[in-house]
Amino acid sequence: MHLKQKISYKLSRLATMAMIGGTTMMGGCGNDNGPDTVDAKDIEIEFSLLRNGFDAITPDTLRIIAARPDVANIYLVPVDIWYVLSPIGIHNLRQNVLEPAIAVDPKRITGRGNFPFTPGAANSTDSLWYIQNNWKIIPRQR
Repeated sequence: MHLKQKISYKLSRLATMAMIGGTTMMGGCGNDNGPDTVDAKDIEIEFSLLRNGFDAITPDTLRIIAARPDVANIYLVPVDIWYVLSPIGIHNLRQNVLEPAIAVDPKRITGRGNFPFTPGAANSTDSLWYIQNNWKIIPRQR
């Protein structure tokens, strides 16, 4: 016995369905030749005479942080007490710690926050340098 069955379909409908199915399946394939962009964010690094000293803002540490693609700007934020520094201590902080830290990437590393030094302890040169690098020098709060 031989069965013959006729299947009725329209060739144009089949071709249309195949094109729609193909474009749906291939819609996820893109030609992305560039690297994925990462939203860069600003970060703040706190430093203190009491808590962490200056380990967080050494030039080597800042180079590692600045090399990350998700970091836009780095702000150095002083916390805790600073009124105990003498004029020589304020100058040494600037010259030996903060200037080398900012020199790592001067366009992206800057200051933020307040230094509550004892009134008159910072000489005019040091005071201007701190202000130019976006820190504020405020009188010690009693």
